[in-house]
Amino acid sequence: MISIIAYKIKKYIDENINSKITLDLISYHLAYSKGHINRIFNKEFNMSPIVYYNNQRLELSIKYLLEKRNAKERELLYNSLLADVISSFLPVVDNLEKA
Repeated sequence: MISIIAYKIKKYIDENINSKITLDLISYHLAYSKGHINRIFNKEFNMSPIVYYNNQRLELSIKYLLEKRNAKERELLYNSLLADVISSFLPVVDNLEKA
C-alpha cells in the first residue's frame, strides 16, 4: 500500500506537471523536509520525485510532439523539450565535474 505522504507528493507533481517544480517547492507546499520527501518517494517509487517529474514531462512532451501535425509546432515543442532535458541534467554534469 502506498504511503499517504508519497501519494501527496505524486499528486502534487501530477497536478502541477506543466509548471516548473523543484524539491524546494514540493517541500514548501507539503510542509515536509526535502530529505524526508526524497526518502519516502524513493522508498515507494524507486526514484526521486524530480526524476519522476522529469519522466512525466518527457512523456507528456513526446505525446504532444507526436500529436502535432504542423512542422512549426513540432519544431517548437522539440526545442522546448530539448531545453527542459538539458537544463535538468546540467546540475548532474556540474556535480560530476566537481567530484
